[in-house]
Amino acid sequence: MADASPYLVLFNAIIGAVNLDTQEGRSRAVGAITATGATGADHRSLCNIILGVASDAAYEHLEKLMAISYKSQFVEGWYQQGVTAGKAEGKEEGKAEGEARTRAADILRVLKSRNLRLTPAQRELIQECTDLDQLDTWFDRSLTATKAGEIFEG
Repeated sequence: MADASPYLVLFNAIIGAVNLDTQEGRSRAVGAITATGATGADHRSLCNIILGVASDAAYEHLEKLMAISYKSQFVEGWYQQGVTAGKAEGKEEGKAEGEARTRAADILRVLKSRNLRLTPAQRELIQECTDLDQLDTWFDRSLTATKAGEIFEG
C-alpha cells in the first residue's frame, strides 16, 4: 500500500481496507487526499467522501487532520451563493465609489478651469462625498457658478 496511487488508497479507505479508526489509517487517507493534488471543489469532495464513510470517532480526528469544518452540500451551496452575492455586491460598491471619485474630480477640474478657488474644507467636502446625486448637483452648479461657494448653495 505504501507505493499505491492516492486514489487507490482513498478507494481502500472507502471500502474499509484502510482503517480510519486508527491514526495510521487516517494519516494515509489525508495524505492521499493531499497527494491527489486536488484543489477547491475537488478537494472538498474528496474530504466529504472520506468524512462520509468515517465513524464518529474517526470523523473528529479526520476533521482536525484535514483542518476543515465539514459542511453539508446544502450548507456549502448557501455559502457559495453568499460568496457570489458578496462579490457582486462588492463590484457594485466599487463601481459606485469609482463613479463618485470621477464625478468629484470632474467638479474640481471644472472649477479649476473656470479659475474658481475652493477652500480646503470645500475641496475635502467634494472629495469625500459618495452621494452621486449630490455630486451631480454640484457638477451642474459648477458649470454656471460665479464663485466656488455657490455650488453648495441651494
